[in-house]
Amino acid sequence: MAVGAMRFVYNPECELTLRYTPMLEPDLKSIIDEKVQIAKAIAPVDTGAFLDSIEGNVDFGGPGGEIRGLMWSDIRYAPYLEFGTFDTPTFATFRRALYGGTG
Repeated sequence: MAVGAMRFVYNPECELTLRYTPMLEPDLKSIIDEKVQIAKAIAPVDTGAFLDSIEGNVDFGGPGGEIRGLMWSDIRYAPYLEFGTFDTPTFATFRRALYGGTG
């Protein structure tokens, strides 16, 4: 190994500790809450139903014990707003909220 080079050694115990640490929940929840607020601020509004349906949560029961931050809308037309249609451009509310774009 070269002088000054770093080497990563995988430690499964460390991974399990990080996956199941309940102390992470408040921090992750605050991040998701912030992203939900951004999504609501940039969401298109006609009737307000889409805006009102935007929610988020932290899931500690993902596949393999993954910790996932989730954001969603249960409005039936939410996918069309997010991804667009053949005659309507994409609005990407959730992607823009997650990755910091506002315009």
